Amino acid sequence: MLGLRSHVRAALALLPSMLVGCLASPGEPTQMRPIVIPPPPPPLVCTDPSTNSGVTPPRLLTRFEFDNSVRDLLSLTSTDTLKPSTGFPAENRVLGFDNNASSHVVNPLLISNYIDAAERISQHVVETGLSRVVPCDPIQVGTSTCGAAFIDQLLPRAFRRAPKPEERTAIRHFFDTAAGTEGFQTAVAMTLQLVLQSPQFLYRLEPGNTGQSGVRVVPLDDIALASRLSFFLWASIPDEELRAVASRGELKNSATYEAQVRRMMSDPKARRTTEHFHRLWLEIERLDTLVKDTRVFPEWNEALRASWTGSINAFVDDAVWGDPGTLEAFLTEPVIWVDARLARLYGVSAPTNGGFKKVAMITSHAGVLTQPALMSALALPNQTSPIKRGVFIRERILCQNLPAPPANMAIVPPDPKPGATTRERFVEHTANEFCASCHQRIDPVGFGLEAFDAMGRYRSMEQGKVVDASGHLGYLRDAALEGDFNGAQALASKLLASPEVSDCVAREWFRYAIGRDATSEDTCSLVNVQTAFTESGGKFRELILALTQTDAFRYRVVDQEAP
Repeated sequence: MLGLRSHVRAALALLPSMLVGCLASPGEPTQMRPIVIPPPPPPLVCTDPSTNSGVTPPRLLTRFEFDNSVRDLLSLTSTDTLKPSTGFPAENRVLGFDNNASSHVVNPLLISNYIDAAERISQHVVETGLSRVVPCDPIQVGTSTCGAAFIDQLLPRAFRRAPKPEERTAIRHFFDTAAGTEGFQTAVAMTLQLVLQSPQFLYRLEPGNTGQSGVRVVPLDDIALASRLSFFLWASIPDEELRAVASRGELKNSATYEAQVRRMMSDPKARRTTEHFHRLWLEIERLDTLVKDTRVFPEWNEALRASWTGSINAFVDDAVWGDPGTLEAFLTEPVIWVDARLARLYGVSAPTNGGFKKVAMITSHAGVLTQPALMSALALPNQTSPIKRGVFIRERILCQNLPAPPANMAIVPPDPKPGATTRERFVEHTANEFCASCHQRIDPVGFGLEAFDAMGRYRSMEQGKVVDASGHLGYLRDAALEGDFNGAQALASKLLASPEVSDCVAREWFRYAIGRDATSEDTCSLVNVQTAFTESGGKFRELILALTQTDAFRYRVVDQEAP
């Protein structure tokens, strides 16, 4: 099969190529000087509620989307161990996310990876049975007839639209030629390779409607809208029901559209997407390479990584999709999720039937910020890190992006020493003029989580002294909400009270759903999402539904105006 690569490459020339990209050059290092940070911007205001949307170029599938699309396209199950994107280079991240339409572009390595992946996938299909992709028996109906049925079933799902006549003709000719020289089974494998390397599969394309004269923004047709829905909610291709509804033009009906969104949110595939979103937003992938100093934490072992990951995934799933499924529960519910390994570490009872169970921690914990996985990840190998924790809250929870420290400034955390608490050792940050402007925003927030050690355990004592978890939440756009607090639960309550947090969560979901940051053209779309989230009482299902209702989601900017 590997020897057939040249034939597939030749056939790809029949399809339009979009696999181009470029590399950026690093900038010059900054000079060391005190950093001036502007105050948080005021809340957005929608001044022109007319149809608006920023430009979203064609989007290359991410590794996550590629894997899900292949699995759903080829009906792979949990017994299939194939991971199609193995070896793919990581996507360029923008604001933490991997699906930015402008930055996630191909390179020579990725093109080679696509070729290798297509070969592995087609070989897997051949070895495990063609019946999962071929709807007929070539012996009974004939090779050409069965090949045509295979192509007619594959292309609309792979391309997320009906194939153009010239596309179908080209691929049909390719299949018939291969079948004539190599046999039916090999022809199926080669055709799969061809389709999986085509831009129609690898890119989320939205061709077609160029609008009317003088009109720049037009609604997506039902087929393109179905694709946006499926990749946002499932990170994959539309299923049969969504394709059927879209092909009948029924997504134009608001009730039908909302019913489809709610149906898709109830599908287990929505949960895998939510998990991926939070893996990026909350930087859970830090756990993949996390290590601890066994001289300080002898209980550390690499198996904890998987337990911590499973724990926070369970928390996120319950907080978003469970009851009540609100931002309040996400930020303040005093629970953790433990398996047998974590139960031993945190001194609670283990699940009786394996897996993870929810454990109440009424007096100490508060939602996502006190999850053991996050507290462990936002720490150093041998000690806690008020800096990491404070920056995380500023940037990921409040959407206040802080400048990077000067390139020529050495960033070395103070070593632990007997008798000195973390708080006492980190006082230099606010005493140094080059550090103070940032650390006055960071440290007082991060100190509020000092009751959790670098293994995510609650503690009341450090170095023989009572832990001081007092802090101050300042630099908010509403100064009336600023103030002192003591401990994680008080910090979580103050964050929940700030509209800045609710708006930030909505903005992060917006970035992920649209595949880019919001622009000035998206202002009303984003404001509508933020308002809907607030008015729903912070319900995540209503936030997700509101995103799918926006102009930014349902409209596209035309490539050119019609003559």
